[in-house]
Amino acid sequence: MIPRIEENDNWNSLLLSELINDRYALEQQEDGVYLHWCEINCDIDSHAVMNGNILSFIPDHVINDVREGKAKIVFSTWQESTNPIDTYPIEHCIDFDIVLEQFCDDACISCNDVIWISGDLKVQERQRSTRITAHGFTCYGHDILRHIESDISRDMWKLKPITERVFEKDFMCLQRFMKPGRIYLSLLLYRANLIHTQYVSIADRINGWGFLEKARAFYIATKDNHQHMSTREVDDDYFIDMWHDLADLGLHVPMIVDVHDHDKNWCAGADTTLSSLDFYNKSFASIITETDMQSNGLFISEATFRSFIYQHPCVWAGQSGIVQQLKDWGFKTWDWLASEEYDECVYMIDRLDMCRDSLLEMISVPRSEHILKRIHEQNIYNWDHLKHKFVEDQRDRFAALLNKIVDK
Repeated sequence: MIPRIEENDNWNSLLLSELINDRYALEQQEDGVYLHWCEINCDIDSHAVMNGNILSFIPDHVINDVREGKAKIVFSTWQESTNPIDTYPIEHCIDFDIVLEQFCDDACISCNDVIWISGDLKVQERQRSTRITAHGFTCYGHDILRHIESDISRDMWKLKPITERVFEKDFMCLQRFMKPGRIYLSLLLYRANLIHTQYVSIADRINGWGFLEKARAFYIATKDNHQHMSTREVDDDYFIDMWHDLADLGLHVPMIVDVHDHDKNWCAGADTTLSSLDFYNKSFASIITETDMQSNGLFISEATFRSFIYQHPCVWAGQSGIVQQLKDWGFKTWDWLASEEYDECVYMIDRLDMCRDSLLEMISVPRSEHILKRIHEQNIYNWDHLKHKFVEDQRDRFAALLNKIVDK
């Protein structure tokens, strides 16, 4: 059993109840200390909590219960790539634990009774506050299972085993929101002449931001903070060439693969899961582009699990440690097809250079009957592990986390 959870009227989402009641099937206690759950699941940079406006959104009875030892307040940012401030500033980079310290002082409650649950699995190593307790938890993996199990009709989900596919392209690379890491990876693919020859998706405009605007922001940030992203010594010509190639790439976007309008298609919805299927059925491998590649945290979104769903060998272009985390969770990765040394590289630019090399190595592997059979067997293992053991382990981890919070 887990503590009773009361969701905040203003800051909530369907995710928590979906996990507790359906995917994890956890029974809540009727008595004892309860958790008042505040879900921060939108652009945190413009959210009320970032302006210090928290107390007015917390009911008086909750504040009183916290003071009397009857409740604790959980602030969850696990759906967003919110992480502590790094040397290389990025979007959603904020010391949220410091914000919560001020809230506790304003509300006259103990910091021991306010908890931050982050999607950054390294948050405890990197947080600034010594008064607020933070925990990292990955809330994703369940959602894409739901798409296949209930949101998409069975007669439409026609996934082919890799042993039966006709490989029209070597790999898939789906990108929607123009994050810094995705901008640089797109540049690498463009320079390797892989943009037009493979299934690569790049948006031209999302949420009012154009590709060139985001590319220019990345170019300026890279020029000013290059030492935080790479170990290479570079001169001015390096940045001049970067900007020229990014500007040239901007003339070719959007790259349309599975959707006609990136701005209107929710990248994590069942519509994308289905519209992408045909292209996975006609390609050999994937390069998965995670939300955050540049910070020193470890945020794992639904994108990471795509290769298990579509049964593709893949390279994970994410933060350092993502491959090791998947192994720790019991998944089998692809080090027998291509180098995964990129996972140990802490510098984004160097790591993505290595990801490109690993991708080229992977797609050059002979696609013999023996190799395809071995890939298929690993695909089936990972798919089964995602549906069963991973969900069970996450259920246990989540229950243990919630009980640890109330027992502190």
